[in-house]
Amino acid sequence: MIFAGELCYIPDNYYYVFPVPVSSNVTISEKDLVTGDILLKKEIQTPSLPGQVYSFQGIPGEGDFSSDITPPLIVQSQGLLIFGFDVSGQVVEYRDVTFTPQTDTMGHVIGMEIKGKPGTSVVKRSDDPAGLPRGLIRVYKLVIINPEESNRYEYQLISSIDANGDGSFFKTLLAEEPEGEPLFKEGDRVLITVEKGGIPLDQEFVLVFSEPLYVNVDINNINMNTNINSNETLEPGIDLPITIKDITQPDSPENINIQTRLLNSGTEVRIKPLSQLKENHVYILQTFDETRTELPDLMDCSGNPLHIQCNFRAKRSYNLYFESTNQEVYDTELIGSRLFVAAGYDGLRVLDVSYPSHMRTMLTVPTLFTLSESQESIDIPLVFPDRVNGLAQYVEKEVVIDPDDGKEKIIEHRFLVVVGGGNKNLGYIKLVNLTELENPANLTPELYQYKSQIISDSHSDAISLPQGYPRRVKVFGKYAFVSITNSGLVVVDLEQMQSKSNRYNLNAIIRYHPEDLINDAAVYRGLLKNPDIEDDPGKEEIIAVLLVNYHGLKLLALNRSETEDPGEPDKYKKYLMKEVGDYNIGINHHFTNLVLAEDYWVDIDEDGRGEIDEDNDIQIDQQRTGQNITGKDETRDVVFFAIPTIRQLVIVDVTEIYYKEDASGKRIDEGRWQPGWSLNFRYVKDAQGYYAGNMREMQLGREDRVLYVTDINMGVMVVDAHLTGRKLFRNWETFMKGPETGAAATGGEEAETLTIIDLFSGFYGVHAISNPESWYLGDINTTGKSQFGLLIDEDLNMAVVGQQSKGVDIVKLAQPEITFVKKEENAFMFTEVRRMSPSGTLEDELDDNDNDNYNYNDNPEKYPDEVYIMALLPGDIAKKTGEPTIVYCDAWSLNSAHAPMIPWYNQNQVKTYMKKVALVRQSDNPLDPWYRVFLSAPIRITLDPYEDREIKYRDRQNYEQTSNLRMLSGD
Repeated sequence: MIFAGELCYIPDNYYYVFPVPVSSNVTISEKDLVTGDILLKKEIQTPSLPGQVYSFQGIPGEGDFSSDITPPLIVQSQGLLIFGFDVSGQVVEYRDVTFTPQTDTMGHVIGMEIKGKPGTSVVKRSDDPAGLPRGLIRVYKLVIINPEESNRYEYQLISSIDANGDGSFFKTLLAEEPEGEPLFKEGDRVLITVEKGGIPLDQEFVLVFSEPLYVNVDINNINMNTNINSNETLEPGIDLPITIKDITQPDSPENINIQTRLLNSGTEVRIKPLSQLKENHVYILQTFDETRTELPDLMDCSGNPLHIQCNFRAKRSYNLYFESTNQEVYDTELIGSRLFVAAGYDGLRVLDVSYPSHMRTMLTVPTLFTLSESQESIDIPLVFPDRVNGLAQYVEKEVVIDPDDGKEKIIEHRFLVVVGGGNKNLGYIKLVNLTELENPANLTPELYQYKSQIISDSHSDAISLPQGYPRRVKVFGKYAFVSITNSGLVVVDLEQMQSKSNRYNLNAIIRYHPEDLINDAAVYRGLLKNPDIEDDPGKEEIIAVLLVNYHGLKLLALNRSETEDPGEPDKYKKYLMKEVGDYNIGINHHFTNLVLAEDYWVDIDEDGRGEIDEDNDIQIDQQRTGQNITGKDETRDVVFFAIPTIRQLVIVDVTEIYYKEDASGKRIDEGRWQPGWSLNFRYVKDAQGYYAGNMREMQLGREDRVLYVTDINMGVMVVDAHLTGRKLFRNWETFMKGPETGAAATGGEEAETLTIIDLFSGFYGVHAISNPESWYLGDINTTGKSQFGLLIDEDLNMAVVGQQSKGVDIVKLAQPEITFVKKEENAFMFTEVRRMSPSGTLEDELDDNDNDNYNYNDNPEKYPDEVYIMALLPGDIAKKTGEPTIVYCDAWSLNSAHAPMIPWYNQNQVKTYMKKVALVRQSDNPLDPWYRVFLSAPIRITLDPYEDREIKYRDRQNYEQTSNLRMLSGD
């Protein structure tokens, strides 16, 4: 309103702008200041987040006094880059995107220049497929819909921008005609969506809106068919009009099955694809679904629709470096920043991978076939008497007295475990002293023998050593489990080994289990249960899983007792490993590569919940399955192995082993099978049209739940390793004889589908998926024929891939990790934090009775206010700088829209941003895991702009330090 003397001019369109508290009921009234009469009084619900515009129109007392006329604003996004702002005469910066207003000669805004720095959008690599587009940026503006008929607004696409190959972009947006309507003017609201790359394959997307969304479900009447519930669990039911499509092939887009959940606030939506994304594929997320007319638009409670699109691109793996050689690669082992390569007859190679893009060979330990046991020494550089086949690492712990405080502390010594021989000389296991590799300044290090033991022979003798050559080794505690090709499994007590090989050292070899067709072995702590005892809690045993060619799996308990005599000459016949499981799958084929995943999440009831979330869904579980499935139920031990000749991948659950024995101690086979799954690779092919030819090795990426499989034709295949409880079958015969990996039983009858409850009954099952599109995520091109030596480094998101007769590739799987962490109270250990509680909130106080009972209402979850920034990076990442042990990062406090917080006016002693925060490498020893950890000093998160308290803390060397780092809290 405009007052002039006694006159009041009321424009046709006007706004009242005044602050109201969020998420509250407020009363708005209109009063005649002359008569004092209340013309209108109404209670309204304010939005849960700021940013809404309300229109106050109409005749007082008639119709709505106010109505929301704008669509919901996206104020925060996860997995996508979406943000909005209001146009003004000021430059706006957000996440490396700069918006510079363009003005006329009078200073009025008439357009805008949009500029993104390199890497803001997806970066296109030179080895990307030819048809893969560059990143796409969309620019939307809030415009009025049909001005003559309505005063409502919508976001309208006004421009699309193609990014450059490096992810940068630039465009000036002006009116199409010089005398035309300005494209932008002050006060316009703009929304930008930017196509980002590197999205994790298991990404869950989050959109936070400025006000509650409309859904046609009564939130107060929640049941198992809705996805709005009190504990934020993921349930199918409400179909929000949000879609994700794979548009890698623009002419044939593919809809992605997703689950959506709208939290109780009504403002936060979480979108979870039901299958993993595919590497380097282009996707589009839409806040509408044009194919389903029965769904209402995504809109707020006033009916304002939001129609926007945002592209994103899944991460891709690619080669960083290749170390060329003509040597074979049989196995690899990574200890700190040193990569050890078993090179067969060419011995052992040691590579420096502290700077992965410039990996280099440090030394090669050769083989010398004329070397005898008597010539071994711990004082001369190591030489192997025969080929090197398998590698592992062993940590020996020593208790010492700390001279500073007189307390006991544990020191860890790391040794390389090497097995080989058995061809031209005796088979051996050796522990290798790595001390000279601990000093990066030593450019000519040597390796020395620490311990050695003969474990196999090439002929029969009185010692009854296995006849064959050691191929692979797995270390479990102080035991080494060695697969002896053509012979069986040997278990070695590493503590009982001696400095020189001695075939008569009976204390070292504690078990030998004959198994001529052994291929590989894995070890874990399993649970033996008696099937005759209801709810038997089971007994823990060290279990060796044997992969036996042309047979299947055998489970062996170590079965060691304190009363056995290690010097018993007939010990290998008297003290036997106990066979507790025998799963003959009846396939006359060669198997390969056994991978064990302990405590692996298997989504048995397919509800997307695990751990504590699964514990808290008792009512839903009862409705769906008839029983409560807990987080512990879904924590399983599973093994993976391949059948290369028929291109089949098999997964078996070995968590609970149903074991029963007769009076003589022999296992009674009751025909019980463990639950399992299978994937068929027969129809899998890469972008070059190559089909899977010969699968050799597998490694599991637990964090991403991805299985990496080497193949001679395709390099490395990337497979979705999310396991569920679907499509269970009773036996292997059903699986093998069905037309599409077990879709039907023998004789054409439909296979018997089991319930979730059957999964706990010991029956065998198959998760049969014949369509590889649902689980095959992509492949990694390598420099040669990928075979053995596959290794996944989840700390640095890298992989090592051995190439047949060529060497090793270093592959980047994803971006390095940087995160906020908190330190444990009495140990130099850290855990990632997702939430913080800044200091400056109400202090804890004693209760009214002055008892030692504190009131934690201001921070009931006890979130920290002191945090560190931690980055996991290659140890020598900064070696080409003047500070080789330090990297730097910037930190910002963000508001709910992920924009930088505005500093306190004239009170910015404590910053809302921190420039060039130093992260210091935590070790100078390349073998130490802390060599790859870069850590800041502690930072106090506060609400007090005058905060000046120092933080006293102890560093990794236990020296007391002081930190003055502090930062004002954001949202």
